[in-house]
Amino acid sequence: MELENSDLPVAVIASANDACGSLLPAKSKDLYERTYSEFCDWCTKQHVNDYIEPVLLAYFAEIVQKGLIASLWPKFSMLKSTLRLKKNIDIGNYHKMIMYIKRQSEGHVPKKSKILEKGQVQQFIIEAPNDVFLMAKVALIFGIAGALRKHELLEL
Repeated sequence: MELENSDLPVAVIASANDACGSLLPAKSKDLYERTYSEFCDWCTKQHVNDYIEPVLLAYFAEIVQKGLIASLWPKFSMLKSTLRLKKNIDIGNYHKMIMYIKRQSEGHVPKKSKILEKGQVQQFIIEAPNDVFLMAKVALIFGIAGALRKHELLEL
């Protein structure tokens, strides 16, 4: 959101614009921006200029048709933040939209990540041949011993 007001000093406007630029989560800012951009592109293709509830319902209905039910809440949340920030529109008050997402999410079972048991880890370290799996073993040991996240492990 760019602040433009001739009554304010340039330094104040610049500082406020910088502050607004840091309102989205730093780690996922690109994802927020991409989601917002996809929505804006969709609106352009549909020749829509107003971000009213029926427009968002149509957009999310299209997402459902693509079978991307698991992404409804994250997309809604990201659009809520970016639309509030960039257009000063609060879609959090779009009650039909929220009801629609809730209804679509009913019965959806999220995928459960597979977790290695302690015995499986030990078996892998002992039995897997080093000439093929040495790097994987080292990464596994570092990851477990250092309680590292995926990106931290990649940065080693």
